[in-house]
Amino acid sequence: MLWGIVIALSVNTGSLINAVDFTIPTTISLNEATLNMPGSITVASSGTLQTSSGAINISGDGNWTNSGTFSHGNGTVQFNGTNHGINGDSTFYNLICITANGQLKSLFLV
Repeated sequence: MLWGIVIALSVNTGSLINAVDFTIPTTISLNEATLNMPGSITVASSGTLQTSSGAINISGDGNWTNSGTFSHGNGTVQFNGTNHGINGDSTFYNLICITANGQLKSLFLV
């Protein structure tokens, strides 16, 4: 768990695991690391999420929301659940839903 004020975070290898929904208010660079999310992930309007070759795994019925900047590099965003929403403007390099009959729904910010 991350506490305090984070100005920028770079994770070169390994993984980050978060037990709740995660909002990115600053710059996070995953490089070759993996971010395992059992909830939703939100890139705030002030945030930047970079995955040069890392991976983001969203399980459960977590959603993806991008109001900031997402730089996909050669990274993977993988959904592992039955019902996920994608909200905001995002271009993915490698987008995967690995659950049979799983649904990715496009949602729109109002």
